[in-house]
Amino acid sequence: MLIRAHLGPYFRTLGRRAIRDSQGVAAVEFALIAPLMIMLFVGLAQLSSAIIASRHTSHASSSLGDLVSQCQNISDSDLTNIFAAASDILAPLPVTTTILNQRVSSIEVVDANGTTQSQWSQSCGGAPSGTPSACTASTVLAPYSQKQAVTLPANLVSNQGDSVIMSETKYTYNFPLKIMNNLFTFDDLAYFKPRKSTLVTYTGLTANGGSGTQTSCYSS
Repeated sequence: MLIRAHLGPYFRTLGRRAIRDSQGVAAVEFALIAPLMIMLFVGLAQLSSAIIASRHTSHASSSLGDLVSQCQNISDSDLTNIFAAASDILAPLPVTTTILNQRVSSIEVVDANGTTQSQWSQSCGGAPSGTPSACTASTVLAPYSQKQAVTLPANLVSNQGDSVIMSETKYTYNFPLKIMNNLFTFDDLAYFKPRKSTLVTYTGLTANGGSGTQTSCYSS
């Protein structure tokens, strides 16, 4: 009883001190919160990169169609250079034949009923180096066959002989840190009316539906 009487006040005082002592609380709180904050930060960074990839894909598709629509005649070399310019928009994101695929087509109204067919169509996988042979036709966005029926949005073109340049881009995005294993595929489709003529004439290889004259859009 004597020992209990002497030690009782001591333990009570020690307990009150322990309750009031806040040393180490911040460290414990940080240890609990830090993993969640780090995961949130990394997740937001990855999401931001994916949004940038999506916007660049849309920009690349628009630029591809816009550049082609400014031509009256277009050659294989012209198309390769335009495909290369469009792929450069995605930098510094990686660009390979399995990640980036592009297709540009001239779609024409061929009769009074508003039937629309491909006048010509070319595609490219990856980033061409600037020569026609370097632009390998995409297997993901394969070129349309000549006179293949292609459906366009209603009222985009209606009169026989009218045409539109249709540009498409497909980009497969992979999260850099591999936290998320899912691949995101961004697609974009754009339409442009030819600016200098009713049709943009393809003067490339006859095997691809061209005239074979290789008349360049940029020749003087």
